[in-house]
Amino acid sequence: MKQLLPFFAMILIIGMISMTIVQLLNHNLKKRILDAGPLDENAIKLMEQLSAVQVLKWAIVFFMGGVGLITIEMLPFNASESLIPYGIEAVFLAIGFFIYYLILNSKKP
Repeated sequence: MKQLLPFFAMILIIGMISMTIVQLLNHNLKKRILDAGPLDENAIKLMEQLSAVQVLKWAIVFFMGGVGLITIEMLPFNASESLIPYGIEAVFLAIGFFIYYLILNSKKP
């Protein structure tokens, strides 16, 4: 498991960098919309979607990823010969995205 630690650290670092880039691009888009002039209903809806929904998505996904890592620690398996940890983590992340999808669809009128 110690040889996987640098791998997971790199994934975490790349994820944080990509999230930072996405947030900067969202900020630039919001700034351009505001600088363009008066806002209509479509622009206001776009502004609302860019802020609150993104935070909710990543909070759910990271929470479920953490739950997956905790679950992996509790299961007995041979870490050097098993692919079970990858499958468990992928399933929990998929569940996180699915929960986000359900929440997003329940908010639509």
